[in-house]
Amino acid sequence: MVRARQVPFDGTDGRSREPLVEARAFGLVGECYYAIRDGRNPPYGGPIEGAIPDLLVRQGVAEALIRVERALAPHGLALWLHDGWRPLLTQRGLWTFYERKVRRDNPSWPDVQIAHEVATFIADPRGFDLNDPGSWPPHLTGGAVDLVLRLRETDTLLDFGAGFDHAGERSETDFFEREFDAGRVRADDPRLLARRILTHAMAAEGFTNYAEEYWHFDLGTKLWAAVVGNGARAFYRPVLAP
Repeated sequence: MVRARQVPFDGTDGRSREPLVEARAFGLVGECYYAIRDGRNPPYGGPIEGAIPDLLVRQGVAEALIRVERALAPHGLALWLHDGWRPLLTQRGLWTFYERKVRRDNPSWPDVQIAHEVATFIADPRGFDLNDPGSWPPHLTGGAVDLVLRLRETDTLLDFGAGFDHAGERSETDFFEREFDAGRVRADDPRLLARRILTHAMAAEGFTNYAEEYWHFDLGTKLWAAVVGNGARAFYRPVLAP
């Protein structure tokens, strides 16, 4: 995940003091993907070090997600959360997992190229500095959330054309838009529509999407501010412990 190094942080914004809350206490539904222990979380096949079963987000994020749910309800849809606040230890565990994978797949690459590739989908935790907003992994602030859509009545997850944490081109949010433009999928392709619905519903409540991952959304983080632009400032700081 590329750093938004130049995005300013506004520590005077009152939202920076919002507590972390359990999303499911607000009626949201999901399961922390990185804490799953029975192998239902490919490509990991088990828990990532430091992962917790709680689905924690900032209170303002939880309230915004509830508004998204209300907008989706008439269409028989709802959200399924995979991750929210993420401990720094888990961020490091994910970085190590993908660093090893990229190195194994590309044994001739130098370290700098490997790190650049890994950083396209995992915020680099190695240089974390509490005094440097540019080094803050978005999930550590509680302002980032990974989620997809489900059928409200059955909890069946919609088909997005690539699984959660798939590290490849198909995870890019506009992948099926490009396929549609090229004439390779129809306008009613469910994978195309699922991505459109999710992105538009989240944007309506102020979230921004990380273009490399259709499931990743931000509110109040450095990535959010970078996408919003026009002088927007991040307002969620890292939370080192819940």
